[in-house]
Amino acid sequence: MKSFKLVDLVSMYQARLKARLKDLGFDIKVNSTRLKERLLANCSSLSASRKGKDVLLAFDTDVGDALKKACDSDSDEEVIILAKAAQIIRPYSKPNPKT
Repeated sequence: MKSFKLVDLVSMYQARLKARLKDLGFDIKVNSTRLKERLLANCSSLSASRKGKDVLLAFDTDVGDALKKACDSDSDEEVIILAKAAQIIRPYSKPNPKT
């Protein structure tokens, strides 16, 4: 059974988000526990286990179904939309200098 280190998945996910949001100038920091919880919630055949300091994620059954379900999620698109919205309203949230 193939397993993945959570730290490696976090690095890949963070790099992907940075690449998609590079024009907006956001510094992305991915919370590994939240990412693990999202992965486990969206992939019923995925399980997590500890090996020393590492958290390993492995598929219990057919990887194809789990990958399809994970790819169907659009939560990354929501992050991008929220980041763009924040960039638009940020100038308006700064206090006006007194005249």
